[in-house]
Amino acid sequence: EEFVKTYDNCSNNRRCDRLTEEIEAASIADWKELPLWLWEVHNEVSVRLVREQVQRSKRLGIHDEVEVIWPTLDTCFLCFHEDGTWDEAGVFKHLESTYWPDSELDPKSERLIQYDETEQYKVGLFLWLVMFVALCFVYSLIKGTSPAM
Repeated sequence: EEFVKTYDNCSNNRRCDRLTEEIEAASIADWKELPLWLWEVHNEVSVRLVREQVQRSKRLGIHDEVEVIWPTLDTCFLCFHEDGTWDEAGVFKHLESTYWPDSELDPKSERLIQYDETEQYKVGLFLWLVMFVALCFVYSLIKGTSPAM
């Protein structure tokens, strides 16, 4: 929280709304927002520092701003849409391959990680229902085989 206050003035509300304070309720998508948030803050700080340097040296610096943006078109062609805007899914994949190169999961593991909470609830409810029916069946068998009083 202190880092956010120090380095991000939340001028980009969408970015600040990305981060949840609910760690227990955070989904996989929420966890993917953290590296994207850090990437955006990194680029904004880099541009701000270049602008300050350009102002001190009193020269034009648009080219300098483009050079400090990461990733570049040369290093990540898939990070950009055709219109030049960022493709955040491409950026996340680039971040992942750069900083977590061994994080590639097989499709079965990926599916387990992305398992929807509502599906988990449905499976849990179904299992309880099956267990209840089984217990009722066992009870009826026991009651039917016990001697009458």
